[in-house]
Amino acid sequence: MLLVQENTMKLGGVKLPGQVEKISVSESATIEDIEDDKGKTKANQPTGYEAAKVSIKIRLEEKTNQSIADQITVYQRLFKPYGQTKAKLMKVIGEDFSPRGISKVYFKQMTHDNTISESGKSATLELIAPT
Repeated sequence: MLLVQENTMKLGGVKLPGQVEKISVSESATIEDIEDDKGKTKANQPTGYEAAKVSIKIRLEEKTNQSIADQITVYQRLFKPYGQTKAKLMKVIGEDFSPRGISKVYFKQMTHDNTISESGKSATLELIAPT
């Protein structure tokens, strides 16, 4: 379960460290070009929809009770716990997801960046809603 509330997030009941900076949700249709015998496009054919993509950018800062490395470890363990061999479907709840009809997601990717000229680091979570 993912809960977004005043820039505080919970995933599977675990309060995620950091400050949410940005949440992006995107969806797109699949449209194929129909070509004639000469290879020239003569029409477009809608064939369905691609899976919705959710991207969440989080700012990580040192805390008195938790280092940045500890915060990254929290995300890593949620993304891929020990012994897990494939992504698991998770419930998602939040004001940015419900209106788009997104109720379940896979945790697809986690990255973190270290910009040397800034204090702290940033993490980006990428989630995919099943079609």
